[in-house]
Parts: sequence; structure tokens; C-alpha cells
Amino acid sequence: MKNKSIITLFILTNLLFTCTIQSSEQLSLKESIINELINKSDDLKSPKTSGKIIILKTKFCKNFDCEIYFQDFKEQFQFYSREDAFLRAISDYLEIQKIDEEKGQISFTKRTKGEYQTIEIN
Repeated sequence: MKNKSIITLFILTNLLFTCTIQSSEQLSLKESIINELINKSDDLKSPKTSGKIIILKTKFCKNFDCEIYFQDFKEQFQFYSREDAFLRAISDYLEIQKIDEEKGQISFTKRTKGEYQTIEIN
């Protein structure tokens, strides 16, 4: 009976340890992707937007809920609908096209000074 308890405790400890490692690896992958996104969009920060990068709420963001995905980076990003951005005369922004957490990929369109650039981060 005592051996069963020890074996069960050992298995649970290993399972917990493995899950913790996997969770921290996914978190660091997410952070590295978002930091890369920030670096590639650094020219979008302006005093007009309080130094934040504007992300438009596209169809993808409505289905995926980008605001929750970027919630740990609220200081760097601000989310607006296309209408709100228009009313605020914001012309430089990002549009998220796709986020694949498992593969660590993000695809977005960056608009600066009337020019569009599609960027994919792996």
C-alpha cells in the first residue's frame, strides 16, 4: 500500500513538472513573437497614439480575441475598431491576419504613411 502511494506521488510530481516546463516554453515563445512584432512595428509609435501601437480589430481578432492574447502587453498596444481609428484620424496601424500559437507564427499587415506591408513572423 505504501509503495502505491509513493509511485502515485512520483508520477504526479513528474506530470506537474512536465506541464510546468511546457507552459513556460509556450509563454516564452509567445513573448518572443510579440517582442518581434513590437520591433517590426516600432515606427508606428507616435505621440498621437500615446506611444502605443494601434491594432485594428479585424474579423480575425473578433473570432480569436486578440485583446486577450495581448493582455500582458497593454502598455505597448491599443485596440480600435476600423471606425474608431477613422474617427480619431489614426492612419498608421496593424491588422492581425493570423496567429498560430502552436507553430509560433503571426501574420499581420502594417500600414504606415499610406503604404501597406504584409509581414509574417515565425
